[in-house]
Amino acid sequence: MLSVLFPWSRGSNNGQVEPAPEPHLGASPEPVISPLRQMLDAVNMTILPHDVRVSCIAQACDFFDHRDRVAHDSELREGAANVLLQKLAFALHLNCEDEEHVNRNGSGGYRYGGTDAIVAHRARGRAAVMPSPGGGTDGEQEIAMIASCLEMVHRASPEAIAASFEEVGTEALPLMVAVMERPFRRYVFNL
Repeated sequence: MLSVLFPWSRGSNNGQVEPAPEPHLGASPEPVISPLRQMLDAVNMTILPHDVRVSCIAQACDFFDHRDRVAHDSELREGAANVLLQKLAFALHLNCEDEEHVNRNGSGGYRYGGTDAIVAHRARGRAAVMPSPGGGTDGEQEIAMIASCLEMVHRASPEAIAASFEEVGTEALPLMVAVMERPFRRYVFNL
C-alpha cells in the first residue's frame, strides 16, 4: 500500500533512498475502475467548494438518469444510495445552519432570498443562502438534485431496493422526512 503512495522505500542502509523495483513485463495491469465507481468516488470526495460539489452532483444526475434496471441494481450494490444519503445529510446540515443563522440575525423567520439572507451570505461568504435563478436557494436546489439522484438509483429491481433499505433504510428515513418537511416549514415561517 505505501509503495503506491511512495514509489521508493527506505532501507536499513543508513537512511539512503532505494528506488522501487521496476515492474515485470508479465505483471498484471492495474485494475480498471468502472465509470460507476469513478462517479461514486467523485461524489463522495467532492465536499468544498460549493460550486464544485453541485457540479459533481449535476454530473451524477446525468449519469444515473436512465431506465436500465440491471444498471440501477449494480449502482445500489456499489453503494450509490449510501453515498447520496451522505451528501444529502451534509447538504441538509449546511442549509439548516444557514437557516438558523438568518433567523438569529433578526429576520423574524426563514426568509430565503430576502435581503437578510443576502447580507448573511456576504457576511459569512457562503453561497448556500443566495437565491438562484430557478427559484429557491442554491442549497435547496442541491438538496433537490440529490433527492432526484436517489430516486434515479432506486429505479432498480424490488430485490435490490429491499437490500438497499435493509442496509440504511431506518437511518435514511429521518433524512427523507426532513427533505419532505422543508417546503412546509418554509411556507409556515413566511406567513
